[in-house]
Amino acid sequence: MKTFNVKLAEYIKQRGLTKKEFSELIGHDIQSIIYFTSLTNPRTPTHVFLMKWLKYDADIDLNYFLKDHIETPQKLIKINPDSFVNEKGEVYEKENAELLHVIKSQNDRILAILQK
Repeated sequence: MKTFNVKLAEYIKQRGLTKKEFSELIGHDIQSIIYFTSLTNPRTPTHVFLMKWLKYDADIDLNYFLKDHIETPQKLIKINPDSFVNEKGEVYEKENAELLHVIKSQNDRILAILQK
């Protein structure tokens, strides 16, 4: 079972990039990339890092990268209209950027209600 750090290191390597080049492409500090890909003491990726990575490559499957039990990127076909993001299961068909927009919209709605 591959963990985030291994999957991220493979992603960078498969694109023929160094960690430094990847950090420059997404606009995130190299030290964080080193921590996120460490084999001995990996750190959990931050929300800021994930957002920058998605801006660079909106087609990445965050479920694959963040959930160790998912061995290959997957997409589901069926949609659950009762789901918060209108998806069924843990692996989403919608693109990550679209999901983040849905979540941000829901969050904005909740904040507006709380501020009343």
